[in-house]
Amino acid sequence: MAKIEAADAAALPGLAQEAAQAGLTLAWAEAAADRPSAEALSSFAAIWHPADEALASSWARAAEAMEAPLPDDVADAAKRHTRRQRKRDKARRAPAGSPLVDAWLGSPVLLRVRCEACGRDACHEVGTALFDPSEAVTDAATLHLGVYVPFILACPFCDAEDDYSLSISSAQEIATRAAAAARMRRDFPVRVGKAGLADGTAIRRPSEGLRILRARAEEQGGGERWRALGNFALRAGRADEALEAFERGAEDPAELACALAVAAEALGREDGEPGPLVARAVSRVPLAEEKWRPQLCAEVAEALRKLLPRTEKPLRLRMVGRRGAATVDVRAIKDWARLGELLAISVEASLTFDDVPAAELDRAAGVL
Repeated sequence: MAKIEAADAAALPGLAQEAAQAGLTLAWAEAAADRPSAEALSSFAAIWHPADEALASSWARAAEAMEAPLPDDVADAAKRHTRRQRKRDKARRAPAGSPLVDAWLGSPVLLRVRCEACGRDACHEVGTALFDPSEAVTDAATLHLGVYVPFILACPFCDAEDDYSLSISSAQEIATRAAAAARMRRDFPVRVGKAGLADGTAIRRPSEGLRILRARAEEQGGGERWRALGNFALRAGRADEALEAFERGAEDPAELACALAVAAEALGREDGEPGPLVARAVSRVPLAEEKWRPQLCAEVAEALRKLLPRTEKPLRLRMVGRRGAATVDVRAIKDWARLGELLAISVEASLTFDDVPAAELDRAAGVL
């Protein structure tokens, strides 16, 4: 830091890479904006990352002073930084509960991090974060210990995952937002909370949670453990890993949620034949846990509705309840919410693709 403060305009460009490796990119950028040179503008280009709005803002100041052109993407990033700063400053001056404060506390957070693997600085915009005051002390340099970001952050330069240190300014931003949300007793995206798995196991990074849950699923098996891994992977931004976990979980014949997740993914693709996967989910409806059955059955009904335009085959749904059985033509169903309710009280359900004679279709399933 002392080198940067003491350097003149001619010496500053030579300190750019050293500052980036030391996590002092912003300090260097501010100095270069105050003491601009043509060489400094070239150094900005060498260390800038497209998501780094703060660096773009300093670059814009230096370019303006040198009357030099600014790349369009840098100019756009600088404008976003200015707008973000103005909104934050207005929100901090506004009284609690005002729309400005709500907008600030509900907006994404721009995190500045330093990759521990390659030493480069980068920025990531995240929508949610937790702050645990018990893990942080009053010293600003240790606030980052209380921050949990639920998404796996990958370095844009070396692809290292979740191997970063959070800047003091970003940690302060999260701590400030979390404290404000706690005072207002509102459930904002950035809030006070402790990161952990469902069984209470504490974690500091989502990649750690994935490793723990994957080990449990592989060692102990069972649809429930694969489902836990899939749900966590989705929250961590790992859709491919989530699908793999759901597919493994769906191998358990008693697991509806995983089978439904696999069917929903197939329905979201333009290729493939999702019918058999939807039929598998339908057959597991009676096995759903009681507390989750209404929600899961509503999702099964939605999967059936989405299946209609994907196949020209006949779709016959048979439901067996405590008061009897009914076979209905899925294409004739109008009330999908009611279908979910009927599935929830079924003790047996199946979907077939056979052309059942009309006389055998139960029109009294009626309200559908």
